[in-house]
Amino acid sequence: MSRRPPQVRVHHMKVFVEHLTRLPAEDRRSIRNRVPESTWHLVEAAGALGWLPMDVNLACTRAVAMHLGPERSHEFFRSLLLGSMEGSLLRGLVNGVLRVAVPDPGLYLPWVTKGFELLFRNVAVMRVVDRSPGSALTEMRELPRECTSDDVWLTSAASSFSALLELVNLEGSVVLEDMDANAGVARLRSRWNIGRPHPR
Repeated sequence: MSRRPPQVRVHHMKVFVEHLTRLPAEDRRSIRNRVPESTWHLVEAAGALGWLPMDVNLACTRAVAMHLGPERSHEFFRSLLLGSMEGSLLRGLVNGVLRVAVPDPGLYLPWVTKGFELLFRNVAVMRVVDRSPGSALTEMRELPRECTSDDVWLTSAASSFSALLELVNLEGSVVLEDMDANAGVARLRSRWNIGRPHPR
């Protein structure tokens, strides 16, 4: 049976485009020039609740990573997910997390899976495979080859997931721990300082 094509929610890509407008003009121009203009038009013309081919997200993600470099890309994708959380698509999910907020992000990781499924379709199956005080390991399986041909998209995903720590006001990090491109598997390691608030 053939795999259903991976897709990204249009709403997420519209937030992506809006997020680009916050960058300096030189950065915006360079990033947009790395992606065919037809791709940007596709995002702008689509209805917010629809879906686009995952290649749209991959092309834009790689353009940001190539131009901004590791540190600025991390900040871009972290704040991008925070921006998506403010939108109507994820607002209910975020409010649910905050209602049961306790200083253990490991308890929220199943919610991250639900949020991921609102933004991406046929991209990965996620589950928490290990939890300990101050640490958790999330496994992503059935990743399409497009997402594992290099580590750019998965690194951006780790940066995005780090927004969860800020959401619950904890200092920490999320990194791509390992990836098996042939198997379509990647693991993200979350670490946080118990009891230490995120610097505001």
